[in-house]
Amino acid sequence: MKKTTFFLCAFSWLLALAACDSSPQVSGPKSFVIGQPVTIRVEQGSNFVENQFKIVDSEGGIFTPTTSPGMEYTFAGPKEFSFRVPPFVATGKATLEIGSSSGPYKIEATLHRGFVTGDGAGNVTMYSVDNPSRVLRRGAMGIGSYQLRLLNARSQFVAFSPTDGRIDWLSVDNPDSSKFGVVAPSLSIASDTPGVNARPSDILALSRGLIVGTDRGVGTLLVSAVGSGTEVTFGSWISQAAAFTALDISEVLSEGAGARVVAAGSVTSTGESVLVVFNSVPFPTNNSTKVQITLTAENANVSDVAISRAGAYIAAVNPDLNRLFLVEFDSRNVVPTDLTGCQGPRSLQFVAGDQRLAVLCVNSRTLELFSVAGTTATPYRSLAVGTDTKKPIALFYDPTGLLYVSLEEGGLQVVEAGSSNPVVTDVPGFGGIVAGSFFIQP
Repeated sequence: MKKTTFFLCAFSWLLALAACDSSPQVSGPKSFVIGQPVTIRVEQGSNFVENQFKIVDSEGGIFTPTTSPGMEYTFAGPKEFSFRVPPFVATGKATLEIGSSSGPYKIEATLHRGFVTGDGAGNVTMYSVDNPSRVLRRGAMGIGSYQLRLLNARSQFVAFSPTDGRIDWLSVDNPDSSKFGVVAPSLSIASDTPGVNARPSDILALSRGLIVGTDRGVGTLLVSAVGSGTEVTFGSWISQAAAFTALDISEVLSEGAGARVVAAGSVTSTGESVLVVFNSVPFPTNNSTKVQITLTAENANVSDVAISRAGAYIAAVNPDLNRLFLVEFDSRNVVPTDLTGCQGPRSLQFVAGDQRLAVLCVNSRTLELFSVAGTTATPYRSLAVGTDTKKPIALFYDPTGLLYVSLEEGGLQVVEAGSSNPVVTDVPGFGGIVAGSFFIQP
């Protein structure tokens, strides 16, 4: 009886092995984050049918290569294809359905949306938004105060530290799914790059490299292929008219012009707050056509700048004056608005399809929402954020319409920016996570 039992167990194991060999194989665990590349292959089973692939998420949403360009679906042949987990999927249990010559394969998977922040001590971590106790990715970054900038729907991002000038370009692409992948080697423009010696304050990504706002000007870092890897080199200064503190970029204006980029800064010699505006195509250099706009001649700095999706309007906030500026680019018309009740405006963002503007006021613990029409900003709602003991410290706008606010000493709050009756709610589980800079995957 013992021999028979052993035989049955062994036979069952062989059947299972054969089943594995003839069914799709997912590289690594079946738990994925937004933007993660996934390869599915079959060894002995029925052939895949090209373009018959879809993801059905936990809310019944259907994502296909046709409807989701961010999926980056590639059909390598009847036995293998690859894709990326597209942005905007609902998290939780999902089903991967794959057409084959003998009927559809179905693979159960779990999808996660990441909350990414750093601790100021050299570590950057991705937590699950749904379960913040779960760490999805880890990586290294500069020390001291830091900034994180989400660059694209593939969840590439830049982590940089004004303290030591270190810049890291990271992604979720990594065979080791517990760690971030490296898009380009670390670079310190404060010390390692000859002729630069600048402290970065904000960064944008273009097709050929990065635009960096620094205390010495706004310049470029070129990313180029070297053998099987990449290298980062300083390109050129685009403008050294000011010490630049903030950058933003519009959507693509046209194929020939690319997007519109705005850099906000302060002219050291005069104290003027200025904007320098230029296009992303061709790749900007010192010879690029630039427009300089003066916001105010008063000795004050801009803490943040935002540009509308179409690039027609620019907004900036000045914490020294507690003032908002709206600018129409074509006319160069600048309209200042005093922020009554707002103290310490630190961040701002066009939201709700550019119909509103959100301003985070750190010292007054408020989120000010304005209705915007051209250069007219009309107060819409003032919302209390933070707590009696915790100030709000950073703002992030999710393209789905959610505004997230992080709190000093830990905590996260959220507001539906386009609601007719916006309210502030706490996001559970974030009490122990301090995020001086953060982003949430799309």
